Amino acid sequence: MGDRAHSKGWLQDAPVAVRKALVELPDAETVIDALVGQAQAARPAFAPDARAVRLHFAARLAESPAPAKQAQALQAEDLYWAYCCGTGDRAAIAAFTRELLPRARASVAHLRMTNDLVEELQSLLTERFLIAPRGSEPKVLQYSGRGTLASFLCVAAVRQALDLLRQRKVPLAPLDDRRDVAEQVAETDPAMAVLRRRHRPQFKRAFEESFAALSPEERNLLRLSEVEGLGIDALATMFGAHRATMARRLVKIRSQILSGARERLGEWLELSSPELDSLLRELRRDFSLSVNRLLQKAT
Repeated sequence: MGDRAHSKGWLQDAPVAVRKALVELPDAETVIDALVGQAQAARPAFAPDARAVRLHFAARLAESPAPAKQAQALQAEDLYWAYCCGTGDRAAIAAFTRELLPRARASVAHLRMTNDLVEELQSLLTERFLIAPRGSEPKVLQYSGRGTLASFLCVAAVRQALDLLRQRKVPLAPLDDRRDVAEQVAETDPAMAVLRRRHRPQFKRAFEESFAALSPEERNLLRLSEVEGLGIDALATMFGAHRATMARRLVKIRSQILSGARERLGEWLELSSPELDSLLRELRRDFSLSVNRLLQKAT
């Protein structure tokens, strides 16, 4: 790394709150050293300050309620890249312009913006992400390492594009007519509709993995309720349980699937809590259709 060598004990330079949070991450310095080393190997042209970039990694991990789990899933190369961009590393900024801005442009292609608006959008994104406003920091430094840096930029690009279109009073292009029924009844916020389409593979995978985590007994109960159409009274009689107990069991199973899907999406995507909650509301709308599909697939 083209900067002064770091030494053990660098974590002592972190704020007290960061050090306290990282008590949950055993041997935090060694773990972060390894993550930074992995990122450096992937991006050898970047040359940040060794100690400062480690402190940045520490601060981002400390923001997680589960730092050890976050360290395992961390997009180390992208977090390193974001830090280098935010601190003015020329090679990192050149890579950002070369590799990420074209993806941001592609992410808004479905909005059918004019070339002038696309150029304005790119200029706004570059300024917002890479240039620090007075008394603040470049937005790229807000990237947490959850999800990819490309996704973080593309989500911002869609939001900024929609803002531009509203400011210019440009009608939004109609959404893809090939969407499924569940998407057609989705909430009317265009940004959320775009997020839903963009993250459809992760959305589907999160639901499927959460469903797969159920026990055979829980899946059977769902099958009887969702596929066979048995009501609470029939299920209570079948299992010899009080109807209130059976209702609670079904609610608990549904909650497990939804909360599990939300947790996975939170780990994979760089989205805010309100955005995750909006996606979860759509998942609730689709619940019966999705469960039916998975249960029939399993039989």
